[in-house]
Amino acid sequence: MIEKDKITQAEDIPAAPTHRSRSRWYAGYFVLSVVNIVTIAAGILLNDRLVRQYEESNEQNRYWSEQLTDYAELETLLATANAPGNDVFSSLDARAESARLEEALDLLDRHFAGMRERHNPYPTAILSQDWAGLLGAIEDLAARMGDQARDLLTLFAAGEFAGAGERMASMDRIHVDIILIVNHLEQEAQELQRASLGEQVRLAGHMRNIQYFIGSLVALLVLGVAAYGYRLSRQMSRSDAERAAQLKALEVSEQRFRELAEGSIQGIVVHRNGVPLFINDAWARIHGFESTADARALDNIASLIVPEDRGSVRDIQDDLQHGVRSSRQYEYRATRRDGKTVWLECQERVVIWQGEPVLQSTVIDETERKQAEDGLREAMLQAEQANSARTRFFAAASHDLRQPLHAISLYLPLLLKRMEKSENREMLGAIQNSCNAMRSLLDSLLDISRLDAGVIEPEISAVPLLDVFDQLGMEFTPQAAAKGLELNVVPANYWVRSDAVLLERILRNLLTNAIRYTAKGKILLGARRAGSSVRIEVWDTGIGVDHDTLDHIFEEFYQADNPERDRSRGLGLGLAIIERLATLLEHKLGVRSWPGRGSVFDITLSLTDEPAADDYHERHAPQPAGSLQGRLALLIDDDPMILEGTEAMLEDWGCRVITAASISDAVETVRDTGLIPDVIMADLRLRGAETGLDAVAALNKILARPVPAIIVTGDTDPTRIKQASASGLAILHKPVEPLELQSAILEAIRGANAGTPESGGAHRAAN
Repeated sequence: MIEKDKITQAEDIPAAPTHRSRSRWYAGYFVLSVVNIVTIAAGILLNDRLVRQYEESNEQNRYWSEQLTDYAELETLLATANAPGNDVFSSLDARAESARLEEALDLLDRHFAGMRERHNPYPTAILSQDWAGLLGAIEDLAARMGDQARDLLTLFAAGEFAGAGERMASMDRIHVDIILIVNHLEQEAQELQRASLGEQVRLAGHMRNIQYFIGSLVALLVLGVAAYGYRLSRQMSRSDAERAAQLKALEVSEQRFRELAEGSIQGIVVHRNGVPLFINDAWARIHGFESTADARALDNIASLIVPEDRGSVRDIQDDLQHGVRSSRQYEYRATRRDGKTVWLECQERVVIWQGEPVLQSTVIDETERKQAEDGLREAMLQAEQANSARTRFFAAASHDLRQPLHAISLYLPLLLKRMEKSENREMLGAIQNSCNAMRSLLDSLLDISRLDAGVIEPEISAVPLLDVFDQLGMEFTPQAAAKGLELNVVPANYWVRSDAVLLERILRNLLTNAIRYTAKGKILLGARRAGSSVRIEVWDTGIGVDHDTLDHIFEEFYQADNPERDRSRGLGLGLAIIERLATLLEHKLGVRSWPGRGSVFDITLSLTDEPAADDYHERHAPQPAGSLQGRLALLIDDDPMILEGTEAMLEDWGCRVITAASISDAVETVRDTGLIPDVIMADLRLRGAETGLDAVAALNKILARPVPAIIVTGDTDPTRIKQASASGLAILHKPVEPLELQSAILEAIRGANAGTPESGGAHRAAN
């Protein structure tokens, strides 16, 4: 670059010597003339080229001047669009502020359109980032700020002030981000303009040198160049004025950014490697400083981060500085000046500050939210502990209740058989009814425990509703008639995807409830198609359910219109089981009710194609009955009453029975007698830590072959239920009905010894 005080003057043209001949003078004059003409022509051409370059540089100055003016106006429009969301908290007029907002957003959209129309990146300008991309980013952020402002005003109008406050914080954060991008663009424009001005000064120096050189040759050329130089000087004066205006606009823009950042409720700090460059009041207040001056006195803001979090924060900042990420949002803990620890949510990004990349951190105090989360976790932990304790209590109580009830269930049928003609048979029947009621309660509790434990695995297949409805009709028509009710079963020739046993259980419970809560009238079981689904419905003309209690009828032990807890009205567990079964099968369960007129319960299933002929009926065909005559059964239970009752029951069926109270007794008995039992029946919970599963495993080991086995348990503990179910053995839950026990024994023997003609005791154990 040529400085103004170093402009060199052209050398004087030497005069032709007078003593030379005319020819030489003419030759010399001709040469000088040619040289002058060539020099003037070259000077004119060079000067014209320099003028064009100068005009191009001046055009660049004009372009960046317009850019800076647009940026300043953009900041004003952004502030106008941001104002309604903040002013509504003082004006309290959401409608008026909404109108202001829409007007401001409309002006902002038009300004964006004008900027895109007026400005395209100048061909010789080199931006560090894509101008169109940054302007697009500003437009996107402005649109998001507008959306946040609209949501704020909507929430404020609806009276949701907390939500409106959150939207205001988000809107202000976006506004700050936009201002930072605009300032970044202004800084780049200023740098490019300064470079352009330097180029102008350099070109001006060259032009003056050419003008002086040509002026020493031709006086007229000097006058022309002087006139032209005067015109250029005027242009440069105008450029200087424009440049001064641009610098003033940049100063105003920077001042607006500082005012906006200082007024933000979010803490903002701009730092380079932890050294603070700018801090607003909110950041100082969050960290316990009395003023921003005290905060700026920090050598490094990282000293406020608790030691355990400094490493992770430093890693995040290193990623940002090395360009791995453009921004990061994270949480960390900081220590205030008063020693208190606060949780902060930080949004950190790279920005340009005075021409250099630095980090800007925007923080929000999240301490109260974190404390609320900790309190909620503690409350949930206490609730889970209380629920676990309740589950353990009910499991233990259920087991202890099932033991004597199981023994009674074993003795009662034998006693009824022996007292067939006794006058006390009616009393025994009453006792049996009471036992059945208690068994129903315990079985329902067991069903809920098994469903909650997840040990029931549905066997999904194609199920014919026609067969299911026929079975339910035959089963419930007599029950309804006994109560004076009419049961209508509408045939439904549909095939659905479900578990046949569990589906029947759901419908059986619904029909039982319908009969129980209907004093007169009709009950209807039917199905209707709905697209690719079938909705099974059970209608009744019973007492109905109040709408206020519809949400509670699926809770355990909840009964509508039964404050006396009449056992004939059920136990309040049927609908709870239905809901769990429907959830397990992924069937939609619904209910509608009209108090005093009746109710309708429905369950929706997916339609499916009819399977191959006889496939369903082959899978669900009843197994032929068998005989236990002469079979050898090994009983293992630590309760003498249950051992005696079960032994008497099996002997009544023709079985031979050996008993044991523990695993060691069972092993010793088998070794001493050398007998191989046809079936093992073991209680799940034996003495100490022993289980029936351990007993079966020990016997199979010494017998060197698997023996059919049945586990009988009174446990409802979900963990024990899962453990027993995972064994693969047949599981019976106390109290067990005699017929259920007989069927289970026959099924176990049939499954293990299919095709074996030998009876129990024919095999001898290896000693």
